[in-house]
Amino acid sequence: MKTRYRYGDSMTLEKGDIIDLLVLFDCILDIHIPVKKFPLGVSHIESIPSMSMSPGGACNVAIAAAKTGCKAAMYDTVGDDAYGSALIDTLKSYGVRTESMHIKKNYTTGICAILYDGRDGHAMLGKYTPPPAQAVAKTKSVGKARNVFFNGYSLTGGASSSKAVREMLNRAKKDGSRIYFDTGPFVSDIAGISNFVELSDTIFFNAAESMKYTHMKSLQHAANSLLKMKQTAVIKNGSAGAVLIHEGRAVNIPPYKSSSGRFTFGAGDVFDGTYISLRSQGYDEYRSAQMSCIAAGLKTAGAGPDFIPSLSEIKTKLEAQVKAA
Repeated sequence: MKTRYRYGDSMTLEKGDIIDLLVLFDCILDIHIPVKKFPLGVSHIESIPSMSMSPGGACNVAIAAAKTGCKAAMYDTVGDDAYGSALIDTLKSYGVRTESMHIKKNYTTGICAILYDGRDGHAMLGKYTPPPAQAVAKTKSVGKARNVFFNGYSLTGGASSSKAVREMLNRAKKDGSRIYFDTGPFVSDIAGISNFVELSDTIFFNAAESMKYTHMKSLQHAANSLLKMKQTAVIKNGSAGAVLIHEGRAVNIPPYKSSSGRFTFGAGDVFDGTYISLRSQGYDEYRSAQMSCIAAGLKTAGAGPDFIPSLSEIKTKLEAQVKAA
């Protein structure tokens, strides 16, 4: 950590500043804690060799976009504490714009402890404070973005907060921004979720979320139900790849087979950020999804943003994948 930011620091994009991607909210700090195995019983005591901290949640969307050539910025509120300063400094180090981060006194920076066993097993314990309505209202001063991303965590703060987020998205839509929405695990609990889907151009689900949203019992039935949407939808399905739903067709996207893919947490966020970045750069929906599967697969090699690949790394793996097909 290099800088301790204080309450009242001014961090607003200059008027007229245009960025490729503005990521809204869910800016949290992940603490990675390795454990020998799950489950952990009552009164379990274990000495761990090390632990690390890095930006988590939607920060990984912004970092993935930045590392693949997108001019990305993060907008959220963090606390006037060491965790908030660490988040801002680390985002900057990965090329993410942070001028629109707000530092608020007596506000708790979101933290998530991720316990993992290195065998694709993990558990998360965290505290995330949804954006206060008054903070969302300040987004009128944020520069225009070609693309805007938000997820379901930002809609868990009650009616006033959700209303403020919706008003911000309406302003972005009016300005011509493309809206990307990742429903997240609370898809069944978001009041008025259909309004946010309607505002969006592309919706991201994982397999379980797609079935919850459509009230279907299988991925195939969920995909068939989503064919009726006017929006593009992407169902991320882990080691099985993804399903792209676009213009009335459902297309299976092959997975990237990684021999070291044990750290699956954050991979879905990396998929989202890579997909948005590639679409912004002119790649079509299929190629963007294909390369995003590769990016997500590469991310599972380790914990933290250092394992988020660059565009050149993704292209190299894509060429090898095409040759092997």
